[in-house]
Order: sequence, then C-alpha cells, then structure tokens
Amino acid sequence: MKNTIKTLKAACGISSKNPSRLALTALSFQNGIAYATDSYCLLKYSNDNLKGISGNYEALGFSKLAVLDSVTDILEKTPVIDAEFPNCETILTAQESKLEIGINLLYLEKLIKVFKAHGTTNVIFKFSDAKNPLKIVDLDESKTELTGLIMPLKA
Repeated sequence: MKNTIKTLKAACGISSKNPSRLALTALSFQNGIAYATDSYCLLKYSNDNLKGISGNYEALGFSKLAVLDSVTDILEKTPVIDAEFPNCETILTAQESKLEIGINLLYLEKLIKVFKAHGTTNVIFKFSDAKNPLKIVDLDESKTELTGLIMPLKA
C-alpha cells in the first residue's frame, strides 16, 4: 500500500496547477485506474489497491495527505473536483506504437539532470531502431554543446 501511495503522490506532480483548468488539477480514479494530466503529460496507473475507487480528487490535497496509511483514508479528507476529466483511454489508445525501445530510467535521469543543469528545458529524442542508442539533443538545434546517448535494454 505504501508504494501505491508513493506512486500516487508522485503522480500528483503531473496534474495541472492551473485553477482555470479545474478538471486537470485532479487525480481521476476510474475502474481501478488512476489518471493524472496537465494536457501535455498523461499518466495512467493501474493497481489492485485502487479497485472500487472512483471520482476526481484534488491532486494538491492528496499530495499533502499522502502520509496517511491508505488511499481511502486520504481520499476521505481530499476535496472532490466537480469537473469532467478527459477520456484518457481514448487518448492512450489513439496511436499505435511503431517502435519500442527499453530504456533504463536511471540513465535517462542522469542525462536529464545534466541537460537541466545546462539550462536546457526541451530536448529531442532521436531513435534509429531498437538496437542502437537513443540520442538526446537540445530542441534548439543551434545549441550543440550537449549530446546524450543511452544504450537500449535488450527486449
């Protein structure tokens, strides 16, 4: 249960902070699945501990109460968001994956920290195929100081 709460607390960071987009400030629970989005980034989290939970709850409120022992205890004290949350399943299934590459998140995180320290806020991921390294460069192609490579995981 603690891992579920920890994951949901982290997911709160994906939810929008903009009160004019009320629905996107929520963690939305539907059929054992939690969703969070700010309209640029979307997370789907499926977990047996979420079965039977439904509704839209204020992400900021959930995050502050995430020290409690159960998701239901947290949600009982978290404000409900009365707004229609986007249909995330339609968005998630709209495009079929053409290329799948396994990446070690620790290596990706290391490179992201360097790019952020350099002042880079947007990058391009360049893929050739699933057997060659993922290349990461600054979105502003005039900035060529940093280039990152991550070897793919074996599928």
